Amino acid sequence: MDDDLEGSSCGTVSFMRNLLEKVKLITAEKDAKLQTLIHSLKPLMAEQYRPVIFCRFISTAKYLGEQLGSIFASANVSVVTGELSAEERYDKIEELEQAFFEGKQVILVATDCLSEGINLQRVFNSVIHYDLSWNPMRHEQREGRVDRFGQISEKVRTLLIYGENNPADTLMLKVIIRKAQRIQQELGVHIPTPDLEQDFFKGLLDYIRKGGDEQQELNFADLVPVNQIELAWEKSKEDEKKSRTIFAQKSIKIEEAVKEWKQASDFLGSSSDVKRFLYRSFVLLGINIDDHQKVDPALLPEGFKMRLKESGIEKPFQYTTEIKGKGIYITRSHPLVAILAGMFKDDTLENVQNSYGNLGRAGCWVSGSVTRETLVLLIRLRYELSREKKKPVITEESLTVAVEKEKGVWKNWKEHALDLLSENPSGELTEKARLDRLTAALQSLPSLREQLHAIAAKRAQSLLDDHTRLRQNIRLKEKTNVRHLEPVDILGAYLLLPV
Repeated sequence: MDDDLEGSSCGTVSFMRNLLEKVKLITAEKDAKLQTLIHSLKPLMAEQYRPVIFCRFISTAKYLGEQLGSIFASANVSVVTGELSAEERYDKIEELEQAFFEGKQVILVATDCLSEGINLQRVFNSVIHYDLSWNPMRHEQREGRVDRFGQISEKVRTLLIYGENNPADTLMLKVIIRKAQRIQQELGVHIPTPDLEQDFFKGLLDYIRKGGDEQQELNFADLVPVNQIELAWEKSKEDEKKSRTIFAQKSIKIEEAVKEWKQASDFLGSSSDVKRFLYRSFVLLGINIDDHQKVDPALLPEGFKMRLKESGIEKPFQYTTEIKGKGIYITRSHPLVAILAGMFKDDTLENVQNSYGNLGRAGCWVSGSVTRETLVLLIRLRYELSREKKKPVITEESLTVAVEKEKGVWKNWKEHALDLLSENPSGELTEKARLDRLTAALQSLPSLREQLHAIAAKRAQSLLDDHTRLRQNIRLKEKTNVRHLEPVDILGAYLLLPV
Protein backbone atom coordinates (compact mmCIF):
# COMPACT_ATOMS: atom_id res chain seq x y z
CA MET A 1 0.00 0.00 0.00
CA ASP A 2 2.86 2.41 0.89
CA ASP A 3 4.46 1.81 -2.50
CA ASP A 4 1.17 2.60 -4.20
CA LEU A 5 0.86 5.88 -2.30
CA GLU A 6 4.36 7.12 -3.16
CA GLY A 7 3.12 8.47 -6.46
CA SER A 8 0.10 10.20 -4.93
CA SER A 9 -0.15 13.95 -4.99
CA CYS A 10 0.49 15.94 -1.83
CA GLY A 11 -3.07 17.23 -2.07
CA THR A 12 -4.51 13.73 -1.92
CA VAL A 13 -2.39 12.76 1.09
CA SER A 14 -3.39 15.97 2.85
CA PHE A 15 -7.04 15.27 2.06
CA MET A 16 -6.80 11.75 3.51
CA ARG A 17 -5.12 13.03 6.68
CA ASN A 18 -7.79 15.68 7.16
CA LEU A 19 -10.45 13.03 6.66
CA LEU A 20 -8.81 10.84 9.31
CA GLU A 21 -8.78 13.71 11.80
CA LYS A 22 -12.49 14.32 11.18
CA VAL A 23 -13.26 10.65 11.77
CA LYS A 24 -11.48 10.77 15.13
CA LEU A 25 -13.87 13.52 16.24
CA ILE A 26 -16.96 11.36 15.66
CA THR A 27 -18.38 10.15 18.99
CA ALA A 28 -20.57 7.10 19.51
CA GLU A 29 -23.58 9.40 19.91
CA LYS A 30 -22.90 10.88 16.46
CA ASP A 31 -22.06 7.55 14.82
CA ALA A 32 -25.14 7.14 12.62
CA LYS A 33 -24.40 3.52 11.75
CA LEU A 34 -23.92 2.52 15.40
CA GLN A 35 -27.08 4.34 16.43
CA THR A 36 -29.01 2.56 13.66
CA LEU A 37 -27.74 -0.76 15.02
CA ILE A 38 -28.75 0.11 18.59
CA HIS A 39 -32.17 1.32 17.43
CA SER A 40 -32.67 -2.00 15.60
CA LEU A 41 -31.37 -4.15 18.44
CA LYS A 42 -33.71 -2.90 21.16
CA PRO A 43 -37.01 -4.17 19.65
CA LEU A 44 -35.24 -7.26 18.31
CA MET A 45 -34.05 -8.30 21.77
CA ALA A 46 -37.39 -7.38 23.32
CA GLU A 47 -38.86 -10.11 21.08
CA GLN A 48 -36.33 -12.62 22.49
CA TYR A 49 -34.05 -12.61 19.46
CA ARG A 50 -30.40 -13.31 20.14
CA PRO A 51 -28.23 -11.71 17.46
CA VAL A 52 -24.89 -12.45 15.88
CA ILE A 53 -23.51 -9.18 14.49
CA PHE A 54 -21.02 -9.73 11.69
CA CYS A 55 -18.35 -7.13 10.93
CA ARG A 56 -15.63 -7.09 8.33
CA PHE A 57 -12.82 -5.66 10.42
CA ILE A 58 -11.43 -6.67 13.82
CA SER A 59 -11.30 -3.05 14.99
CA THR A 60 -14.99 -2.61 14.12
CA ALA A 61 -15.95 -5.73 16.08
CA LYS A 62 -14.02 -4.55 19.15
CA TYR A 63 -15.58 -1.09 18.89
CA LEU A 64 -19.10 -2.53 18.68
CA GLY A 65 -18.43 -4.91 21.56
CA GLU A 66 -17.36 -2.02 23.77
CA GLN A 67 -20.31 0.21 22.82
CA LEU A 68 -22.97 -2.50 23.02
CA GLY A 69 -21.57 -3.74 26.33
CA SER A 70 -22.31 -0.36 27.89
CA ILE A 71 -25.69 0.13 26.20
CA PHE A 72 -26.97 -3.41 26.96
CA ALA A 73 -25.35 -3.77 30.37
CA SER A 74 -27.64 -6.61 31.50
CA ALA A 75 -26.78 -8.77 28.48
CA ASN A 76 -23.71 -10.94 27.95
CA VAL A 77 -21.85 -9.30 25.05
CA SER A 78 -18.91 -11.19 23.59
CA VAL A 79 -16.52 -10.43 20.72
CA VAL A 80 -14.94 -13.17 18.60
CA THR A 81 -12.35 -12.30 15.96
CA GLY A 82 -9.55 -13.97 14.06
CA GLU A 83 -7.14 -12.88 16.79
CA LEU A 84 -8.48 -15.74 18.94
CA SER A 85 -7.42 -19.34 18.48
CA ALA A 86 -10.03 -21.93 17.47
CA GLU A 87 -10.15 -23.21 21.06
CA GLU A 88 -10.64 -19.70 22.45
CA ARG A 89 -13.49 -19.10 19.99
CA TYR A 90 -15.24 -22.29 21.12
CA ASP A 91 -14.81 -21.25 24.75
CA LYS A 92 -16.43 -17.88 24.04
CA ILE A 93 -19.40 -19.56 22.35
CA GLU A 94 -19.78 -22.03 25.23
CA GLU A 95 -19.83 -19.15 27.73
CA LEU A 96 -22.65 -17.49 25.79
CA GLU A 97 -24.52 -20.81 25.55
CA GLN A 98 -24.30 -21.23 29.30
CA ALA A 99 -25.51 -17.65 29.86
CA PHE A 100 -28.46 -18.28 27.53
CA PHE A 101 -29.39 -21.52 29.31
CA GLU A 102 -29.34 -19.55 32.58
CA GLY A 103 -31.94 -17.13 31.14
CA LYS A 104 -29.68 -14.20 30.25
CA GLN A 105 -29.74 -12.14 27.06
CA VAL A 106 -26.74 -12.68 24.79
CA ILE A 107 -25.14 -10.73 21.94
CA LEU A 108 -22.28 -12.01 19.82
CA VAL A 109 -20.15 -9.64 17.73
CA ALA A 110 -17.88 -11.43 15.28
CA THR A 111 -15.80 -11.08 12.17
CA ASP A 112 -16.12 -13.52 9.29
CA CYS A 113 -13.88 -15.99 11.12
CA LEU A 114 -17.21 -17.32 12.45
CA SER A 115 -19.03 -17.35 9.12
CA GLU A 116 -17.75 -20.89 8.55
CA GLY A 117 -17.07 -23.88 10.81
CA ILE A 118 -18.80 -23.16 14.12
CA ASN A 119 -22.57 -23.71 14.19
CA LEU A 120 -24.49 -21.20 16.29
CA GLN A 121 -28.11 -22.36 15.92
CA ARG A 122 -28.37 -23.76 19.44
CA VAL A 123 -28.41 -20.24 20.92
CA PHE A 124 -28.63 -17.53 18.29
CA ASN A 125 -31.65 -16.86 16.09
CA SER A 126 -30.78 -13.59 14.39
CA VAL A 127 -28.01 -12.34 12.08
CA ILE A 128 -27.11 -8.70 11.51
CA HIS A 129 -24.79 -7.74 8.65
CA TYR A 130 -23.15 -4.62 10.08
CA ASP A 131 -20.66 -4.50 7.22
CA LEU A 132 -21.57 -5.60 3.72
CA SER A 133 -19.34 -8.07 1.92
CA TRP A 134 -18.40 -7.86 -1.72
CA ASN A 135 -19.18 -11.56 -1.90
CA PRO A 136 -22.92 -12.27 -1.39
CA MET A 137 -21.99 -15.89 -0.65
CA ARG A 138 -20.39 -14.57 2.53
CA HIS A 139 -23.80 -13.24 3.63
CA GLU A 140 -25.28 -16.67 2.98
CA GLN A 141 -22.51 -18.30 5.03
CA ARG A 142 -23.09 -15.91 7.91
CA GLU A 143 -26.81 -16.62 7.99
CA GLY A 144 -26.14 -20.34 7.56
CA ARG A 145 -24.41 -20.47 10.96
CA VAL A 146 -27.82 -19.73 12.51
CA ASP A 147 -30.51 -20.68 9.99
CA ARG A 148 -29.86 -24.42 9.87
CA PHE A 149 -31.04 -27.80 11.19
CA GLY A 150 -31.25 -27.74 14.97
CA GLN A 151 -32.43 -24.13 15.22
CA ILE A 152 -34.68 -23.99 18.30
CA SER A 153 -36.66 -20.90 17.21
CA GLU A 154 -39.61 -20.92 14.82
CA LYS A 155 -38.31 -17.80 13.06
CA VAL A 156 -34.86 -16.46 12.25
CA ARG A 157 -34.46 -12.72 11.65
CA THR A 158 -31.77 -11.15 9.47
CA LEU A 159 -30.94 -7.46 9.18
CA LEU A 160 -28.65 -5.73 6.71
CA ILE A 161 -27.32 -2.27 7.61
CA TYR A 162 -26.06 0.03 4.87
CA GLY A 163 -25.52 3.73 4.29
CA GLU A 164 -27.80 5.33 1.72
CA ASN A 165 -25.19 8.06 1.19
CA ASN A 166 -22.28 5.60 1.14
CA PRO A 167 -21.35 4.97 -2.51
CA ALA A 168 -19.53 1.71 -1.71
CA ASP A 169 -22.56 0.33 0.17
CA THR A 170 -24.88 1.47 -2.61
CA LEU A 171 -22.80 -0.26 -5.27
CA MET A 172 -22.61 -3.48 -3.26
CA LEU A 173 -26.29 -3.50 -2.35
CA LYS A 174 -27.85 -2.53 -5.68
CA VAL A 175 -25.45 -4.02 -8.18
CA ILE A 176 -23.99 -7.06 -6.44
CA ILE A 177 -26.20 -8.29 -3.58
CA ARG A 178 -29.56 -7.67 -5.27
CA LYS A 179 -28.25 -9.29 -8.44
CA ALA A 180 -27.18 -12.36 -6.44
CA GLN A 181 -30.64 -12.59 -4.87
CA ARG A 182 -32.36 -12.44 -8.28
CA ILE A 183 -30.15 -15.21 -9.65
CA GLN A 184 -30.77 -17.33 -6.56
CA GLN A 185 -34.53 -16.97 -7.03
CA GLU A 186 -34.15 -18.04 -10.66
CA LEU A 187 -31.80 -21.01 -10.13
CA GLY A 188 -32.67 -21.96 -6.56
CA VAL A 189 -29.03 -21.82 -5.42
CA HIS A 190 -26.31 -19.26 -4.88
CA ILE A 191 -23.63 -19.11 -7.52
CA PRO A 192 -19.97 -18.14 -7.09
CA THR A 193 -19.57 -14.38 -7.01
CA PRO A 194 -17.41 -12.75 -9.69
CA ASP A 195 -14.07 -11.73 -8.21
CA LEU A 196 -14.73 -7.99 -8.20
CA GLU A 197 -13.15 -6.94 -4.91
CA GLN A 198 -9.61 -7.04 -6.30
CA ASP A 199 -10.66 -4.99 -9.34
CA PHE A 200 -12.39 -2.47 -7.08
CA PHE A 201 -9.38 -1.85 -4.85
CA LYS A 202 -7.06 -1.75 -7.85
CA GLY A 203 -9.28 0.99 -9.26
CA LEU A 204 -9.20 2.83 -5.94
CA LEU A 205 -5.38 2.70 -5.80
CA ASP A 206 -5.17 3.91 -9.39
CA TYR A 207 -7.42 6.82 -8.44
CA ILE A 208 -5.15 7.75 -5.52
CA ARG A 209 -1.96 7.24 -7.56
CA LYS A 210 -3.23 9.59 -10.27
CA GLY A 211 -3.98 12.21 -7.64
CA GLY A 212 -7.77 12.18 -7.80
CA ASP A 213 -9.38 15.59 -7.42
CA GLU A 214 -10.26 16.00 -3.74
CA GLN A 215 -12.96 18.52 -4.65
CA GLN A 216 -14.69 16.03 -6.93
CA GLU A 217 -16.93 13.32 -5.44
CA LEU A 218 -15.46 9.88 -5.92
CA ASN A 219 -17.81 7.71 -8.00
CA PHE A 220 -17.27 4.16 -6.75
CA ALA A 221 -19.21 2.72 -9.66
CA ASP A 222 -16.55 4.13 -12.02
CA LEU A 223 -13.88 1.99 -10.34
CA VAL A 224 -15.60 -1.20 -11.53
CA PRO A 225 -18.01 -0.39 -14.37
CA VAL A 226 -21.51 -1.76 -13.86
CA ASN A 227 -21.56 -3.38 -17.30
CA GLN A 228 -18.40 -5.30 -16.35
CA ILE A 229 -20.16 -6.58 -13.21
CA GLU A 230 -23.24 -7.59 -15.20
CA LEU A 231 -21.15 -9.51 -17.74
CA ALA A 232 -19.30 -11.35 -14.97
CA TRP A 233 -22.58 -12.27 -13.26
CA GLU A 234 -24.16 -13.56 -16.46
CA LYS A 235 -21.13 -15.75 -17.16
CA SER A 236 -21.30 -17.25 -13.64
CA LYS A 237 -25.04 -17.78 -14.06
CA GLU A 238 -24.67 -19.65 -17.38
CA ASP A 239 -21.83 -21.77 -15.99
CA GLU A 240 -24.04 -22.80 -13.06
CA LYS A 241 -26.91 -23.71 -15.40
CA LYS A 242 -24.63 -26.03 -17.36
CA SER A 243 -23.29 -27.59 -14.16
CA ARG A 244 -26.78 -28.23 -12.75
CA THR A 245 -27.81 -29.91 -16.01
CA ILE A 246 -24.83 -32.27 -15.89
CA PHE A 247 -25.20 -33.19 -12.22
CA ALA A 248 -29.01 -33.22 -11.96
CA GLN A 249 -30.24 -36.05 -9.69
CA LYS A 250 -33.48 -36.65 -11.57
CA SER A 251 -33.33 -40.42 -11.09
CA ILE A 252 -33.53 -40.23 -7.28
CA LYS A 253 -37.00 -41.07 -5.97
CA ILE A 254 -38.10 -39.38 -2.75
CA GLU A 255 -39.85 -42.54 -1.50
CA GLU A 256 -36.65 -44.57 -1.82
CA ALA A 257 -34.60 -41.88 -0.09
CA VAL A 258 -37.05 -41.78 2.83
CA LYS A 259 -36.95 -45.57 3.09
CA GLU A 260 -33.13 -45.54 3.23
CA TRP A 261 -33.17 -42.77 5.83
CA LYS A 262 -35.66 -44.64 8.04
CA GLN A 263 -33.65 -47.84 7.80
CA ALA A 264 -30.46 -46.03 8.78
CA SER A 265 -32.26 -44.32 11.68
CA ASP A 266 -33.52 -47.66 13.00
CA PHE A 267 -30.02 -49.08 13.12
CA LEU A 268 -28.25 -45.95 14.36
CA GLY A 269 -30.69 -45.21 17.18
CA SER A 270 -33.13 -42.39 17.87
CA SER A 271 -32.94 -39.46 20.29
CA SER A 272 -35.11 -41.43 22.74
CA ASP A 273 -32.54 -44.26 22.64
CA VAL A 274 -29.79 -41.76 23.45
CA LYS A 275 -31.85 -40.23 26.25
CA ARG A 276 -32.53 -43.63 27.83
CA PHE A 277 -28.88 -44.64 27.50
CA LEU A 278 -27.59 -41.47 29.16
CA TYR A 279 -30.09 -41.65 32.02
CA ARG A 280 -29.26 -45.28 32.81
CA SER A 281 -25.55 -44.66 32.44
CA PHE A 282 -25.57 -41.86 34.97
CA VAL A 283 -27.68 -43.94 37.38
CA LEU A 284 -25.07 -46.72 37.16
CA LEU A 285 -22.40 -44.15 37.96
CA GLY A 286 -24.36 -42.98 41.00
CA ILE A 287 -25.50 -39.68 39.48
CA ASN A 288 -29.27 -39.15 39.39
CA ILE A 289 -29.75 -36.65 36.56
CA ASP A 290 -31.98 -36.48 33.51
CA ASP A 291 -32.42 -34.49 30.30
CA HIS A 292 -31.89 -30.70 30.64
CA GLN A 293 -29.94 -31.14 33.89
CA LYS A 294 -26.30 -30.33 34.57
CA VAL A 295 -23.53 -32.89 34.44
CA ASP A 296 -20.40 -32.23 36.46
CA PRO A 297 -17.51 -34.33 35.06
CA ALA A 298 -15.76 -33.98 38.43
CA LEU A 299 -18.36 -36.34 39.96
CA LEU A 300 -17.63 -39.14 37.48
CA PRO A 301 -15.16 -41.98 38.10
CA GLU A 302 -11.54 -41.19 37.30
CA GLY A 303 -11.45 -43.22 34.09
CA PHE A 304 -14.43 -41.36 32.66
CA LYS A 305 -13.05 -38.00 33.74
CA MET A 306 -9.77 -38.64 31.94
CA ARG A 307 -11.48 -39.72 28.69
CA LEU A 308 -13.87 -36.75 28.79
CA LYS A 309 -10.98 -34.36 29.38
CA GLU A 310 -9.20 -35.75 26.32
CA SER A 311 -12.33 -34.85 24.32
CA GLY A 312 -12.39 -31.31 25.71
CA ILE A 313 -15.21 -31.92 28.22
CA GLU A 314 -14.09 -30.64 31.63
CA LYS A 315 -16.57 -28.02 32.82
CA PRO A 316 -20.09 -28.74 34.15
CA PHE A 317 -22.60 -28.64 31.31
CA GLN A 318 -26.33 -28.89 30.72
CA TYR A 319 -27.33 -31.48 28.15
CA THR A 320 -30.36 -32.33 26.07
CA THR A 321 -31.28 -35.04 23.57
CA GLU A 322 -34.01 -32.91 21.99
CA ILE A 323 -33.29 -30.68 19.01
CA LYS A 324 -35.17 -27.77 20.57
CA GLY A 325 -34.13 -28.47 24.15
CA LYS A 326 -31.91 -26.20 26.20
CA GLY A 327 -28.38 -27.43 26.64
CA ILE A 328 -25.63 -29.10 24.66
CA TYR A 329 -27.35 -31.23 22.05
CA ILE A 330 -26.20 -34.83 22.55
CA THR A 331 -26.52 -37.19 19.59
CA ARG A 332 -25.49 -40.82 19.21
CA SER A 333 -22.08 -39.77 17.85
CA HIS A 334 -21.33 -37.23 20.60
CA PRO A 335 -18.07 -37.94 22.50
CA LEU A 336 -20.04 -38.27 25.76
CA VAL A 337 -22.08 -41.18 24.36
CA ALA A 338 -19.07 -42.82 22.72
CA ILE A 339 -16.99 -42.63 25.91
CA LEU A 340 -19.75 -43.97 28.18
CA ALA A 341 -20.56 -46.82 25.78
CA GLY A 342 -16.90 -47.72 25.26
CA MET A 343 -16.05 -47.74 28.96
CA PHE A 344 -19.11 -49.82 29.90
CA LYS A 345 -18.51 -52.29 27.08
CA ASP A 346 -14.85 -52.81 27.91
CA ASP A 347 -15.59 -53.21 31.61
CA THR A 348 -18.42 -55.68 31.01
CA LEU A 349 -16.52 -57.89 28.56
CA GLU A 350 -13.22 -57.91 30.44
CA ASN A 351 -14.19 -57.97 34.11
CA VAL A 352 -16.33 -60.51 35.95
CA GLN A 353 -16.96 -57.98 38.70
CA ASN A 354 -18.01 -54.72 37.02
CA SER A 355 -16.40 -51.51 38.18
CA TYR A 356 -19.43 -49.39 37.31
CA GLY A 357 -22.42 -51.22 38.72
CA ASN A 358 -24.53 -54.19 37.67
CA LEU A 359 -23.84 -54.68 33.97
CA GLY A 360 -24.38 -58.42 33.74
CA ARG A 361 -24.16 -60.13 30.38
CA ALA A 362 -27.02 -62.40 31.49
CA GLY A 363 -30.18 -61.76 33.46
CA CYS A 364 -33.69 -63.00 34.24
CA TRP A 365 -36.72 -61.03 35.37
CA VAL A 366 -40.51 -60.78 35.13
CA SER A 367 -41.66 -58.38 32.41
CA GLY A 368 -45.02 -57.01 31.34
CA SER A 369 -43.73 -56.62 27.77
CA VAL A 370 -43.96 -60.37 26.98
CA THR A 371 -46.78 -62.94 27.04
CA ARG A 372 -44.50 -65.98 26.75
CA GLU A 373 -41.09 -66.89 28.09
CA THR A 374 -38.80 -64.87 25.84
CA LEU A 375 -35.04 -64.96 25.40
CA VAL A 376 -33.45 -61.72 24.20
CA LEU A 377 -29.96 -62.08 22.74
CA LEU A 378 -27.47 -59.31 22.08
CA ILE A 379 -25.36 -60.59 19.20
CA ARG A 380 -22.37 -59.30 17.27
CA LEU A 381 -22.23 -59.96 13.53
CA ARG A 382 -19.14 -59.66 11.35
CA TYR A 383 -19.04 -59.25 7.58
CA GLU A 384 -16.43 -59.24 4.87
CA LEU A 385 -17.08 -56.53 2.29
CA SER A 386 -15.14 -57.16 -0.92
CA ARG A 387 -14.98 -55.02 -4.05
CA GLU A 388 -13.19 -55.47 -7.34
CA LYS A 389 -9.46 -54.58 -7.25
CA LYS A 390 -9.69 -53.52 -3.59
CA LYS A 391 -8.72 -55.20 -0.35
CA PRO A 392 -11.58 -56.77 1.61
CA VAL A 393 -12.92 -54.78 4.55
CA ILE A 394 -14.12 -56.39 7.78
CA THR A 395 -17.11 -54.67 9.39
CA GLU A 396 -19.29 -55.52 12.36
CA GLU A 397 -22.57 -54.55 13.98
CA SER A 398 -24.55 -55.46 17.07
CA LEU A 399 -28.16 -56.57 16.95
CA THR A 400 -30.81 -57.59 19.47
CA VAL A 401 -33.00 -60.57 18.58
CA ALA A 402 -35.69 -62.34 20.60
CA VAL A 403 -37.16 -65.83 20.50
CA GLU A 404 -40.25 -67.11 22.32
CA LYS A 405 -40.64 -70.48 24.01
CA GLU A 406 -43.83 -72.28 23.00
CA LYS A 407 -44.55 -75.80 24.34
CA GLY A 408 -40.92 -76.25 25.25
CA VAL A 409 -39.61 -75.18 21.82
CA TRP A 410 -37.86 -71.88 21.00
CA LYS A 411 -39.63 -70.33 17.99
CA ASN A 412 -41.12 -67.05 16.64
CA TRP A 413 -37.93 -65.03 16.17
CA LYS A 414 -38.01 -61.24 16.21
CA GLU A 415 -35.26 -58.84 15.14
CA HIS A 416 -34.64 -55.37 16.62
CA ALA A 417 -35.89 -56.47 20.04
CA LEU A 418 -34.17 -53.80 22.12
CA ASP A 419 -37.53 -52.33 23.17
CA LEU A 420 -38.28 -55.52 25.14
CA LEU A 421 -35.45 -54.64 27.54
CA SER A 422 -36.72 -51.11 28.14
CA GLU A 423 -39.51 -51.95 30.60
CA ASN A 424 -38.71 -52.23 34.29
CA PRO A 425 -39.29 -55.60 36.06
CA SER A 426 -42.98 -56.24 36.83
CA GLY A 427 -42.62 -58.89 39.51
CA GLU A 428 -40.30 -60.61 41.98
CA LEU A 429 -38.30 -63.82 41.56
CA THR A 430 -36.35 -65.71 44.18
CA GLU A 431 -32.64 -65.95 43.55
CA LYS A 432 -32.90 -69.73 43.09
CA ALA A 433 -35.79 -69.44 40.59
CA ARG A 434 -33.90 -66.79 38.63
CA LEU A 435 -30.74 -68.88 38.51
CA ASP A 436 -32.54 -72.11 37.55
CA ARG A 437 -34.55 -70.54 34.72
CA LEU A 438 -31.57 -68.62 33.35
CA THR A 439 -29.27 -71.66 33.51
CA ALA A 440 -31.78 -73.72 31.52
CA ALA A 441 -32.04 -70.98 28.89
CA LEU A 442 -28.27 -70.66 28.55
CA GLN A 443 -27.92 -74.42 28.11
CA SER A 444 -30.25 -74.20 25.09
CA LEU A 445 -28.05 -71.67 23.26
CA PRO A 446 -26.17 -74.28 21.14
CA SER A 447 -29.51 -75.37 19.64
CA LEU A 448 -30.12 -71.80 18.46
CA ARG A 449 -26.90 -71.53 16.44
CA GLU A 450 -28.50 -72.56 13.15
CA GLN A 451 -31.16 -69.86 13.41
CA LEU A 452 -28.55 -67.25 14.39
CA HIS A 453 -26.56 -68.29 11.31
CA ALA A 454 -29.69 -67.69 9.18
CA ILE A 455 -30.18 -64.23 10.72
CA ALA A 456 -26.55 -63.33 9.94
CA ALA A 457 -26.92 -64.53 6.34
CA LYS A 458 -30.12 -62.50 5.95
CA ARG A 459 -28.42 -59.37 7.28
CA ALA A 460 -25.45 -59.89 4.94
CA GLN A 461 -27.81 -60.12 1.96
CA SER A 462 -29.64 -56.99 3.11
CA LEU A 463 -26.36 -55.09 3.34
CA LEU A 464 -25.35 -56.32 -0.12
CA ASP A 465 -28.69 -55.12 -1.52
CA ASP A 466 -28.10 -51.70 0.08
CA HIS A 467 -24.59 -51.41 -1.40
CA THR A 468 -25.78 -52.56 -4.82
CA ARG A 469 -28.70 -50.13 -4.86
CA LEU A 470 -26.47 -47.23 -3.82
CA ARG A 471 -23.89 -48.00 -6.48
CA GLN A 472 -26.57 -48.22 -9.13
CA ASN A 473 -27.90 -44.81 -8.12
CA ILE A 474 -24.46 -43.22 -8.43
CA ARG A 475 -23.62 -45.26 -11.53
CA LEU A 476 -20.71 -47.24 -10.09
CA LYS A 477 -20.19 -50.48 -11.98
CA GLU A 478 -17.75 -52.26 -9.65
CA LYS A 479 -18.99 -55.57 -8.31
CA THR A 480 -19.50 -55.84 -4.54
CA ASN A 481 -19.96 -58.87 -2.33
CA VAL A 482 -20.88 -59.18 1.35
CA ARG A 483 -20.62 -62.40 3.33
CA HIS A 484 -21.07 -62.98 7.05
CA LEU A 485 -18.26 -64.47 9.10
CA GLU A 486 -18.80 -67.19 11.65
CA PRO A 487 -19.29 -67.50 14.51
CA VAL A 488 -22.07 -65.18 15.65
CA ASP A 489 -20.94 -63.78 19.01
CA ILE A 490 -23.51 -63.81 21.81
CA LEU A 491 -22.62 -60.82 23.98
CA GLY A 492 -25.64 -60.97 26.27
CA ALA A 493 -28.62 -63.23 27.06
CA TYR A 494 -31.66 -61.99 28.98
CA LEU A 495 -34.64 -64.17 29.89
CA LEU A 496 -37.99 -62.38 30.26
CA LEU A 497 -40.84 -64.16 32.04
CA PRO A 498 -44.51 -63.18 31.62
CA VAL A 499 -46.39 -61.76 34.59
